[in-house]
Amino acid sequence: MKVTIQYNNRKVLTGMLDVFGTDDEKINKVVLILDKLEKGGIESVVSELNEQGLSSPTITLIKQFLIDDGNSSLGYFESFAEQNKEVRQGLKELKELESYLEFLGVKEQCVFNPFLARGLEIYTGTIYEIFLVDQSIKSSIGSGGRYDNAIGGLIGTNQNFSTVGISFGLDVIYTAVSSTVKKSKENPYVDFYIVPLGTQKESLLVASYLRNKGYKVEYEMSNKKLSKALDKANKEKLRSVIIIGEDEVRNNQIKVKDMFTGDERTESYRFN
Repeated sequence: MKVTIQYNNRKVLTGMLDVFGTDDEKINKVVLILDKLEKGGIESVVSELNEQGLSSPTITLIKQFLIDDGNSSLGYFESFAEQNKEVRQGLKELKELESYLEFLGVKEQCVFNPFLARGLEIYTGTIYEIFLVDQSIKSSIGSGGRYDNAIGGLIGTNQNFSTVGISFGLDVIYTAVSSTVKKSKENPYVDFYIVPLGTQKESLLVASYLRNKGYKVEYEMSNKKLSKALDKANKEKLRSVIIIGEDEVRNNQIKVKDMFTGDERTESYRFN
């Protein structure tokens, strides 16, 4: 399940709207309207801007900003940074963020979205949303950002506390994971399914050994009969099942069954 992270900075967005002549009391509302661009399209956004009573020159400038081919590059905002302190500060923060993304080698998984706004007014700086690359689910699976004024507001002071948060949509993630498993011929989240037949302790040794090797292992804890365990493996598309009975322990070996082909093989493993 591959993801991409879209990011922006609220300072840049609100600063740009200030440059375009948006009334201060309407900026937050306009920010939320721009956040609908990907879902509603340009004409829908412009229609909502008209409903806010913005001046014709301001709407024209905002529309030009929305359709400009260069707006996905930070260089686009340099000239505006000279006119507006917020754009200047937000641009500085974005450049610093991108330097870290580049240094850590994750730049390709992250995309600058100049219209990403997030719905809450508490955000004061960097904001981000996480999406599935294949777009099988359109909504974000996680989102968050920086909000330096939130804690001070809760305790009744004007003090700033540098705060960053993120939340994940567990129901959306579960749906995405379930969909991936259904489409896959093989469950991508389990390399080996271990079924102990009266050999719980010895089987745990094998599970620990494989996990230390980097494999993803599911260990059957409910004392299922072998037939029931194999039914589960078929249902959940668990390809490699390791069966460990008393004979296997006595002979220092494990039995590996390929549920897709039906083939079985034995491998050496020293239990003592």
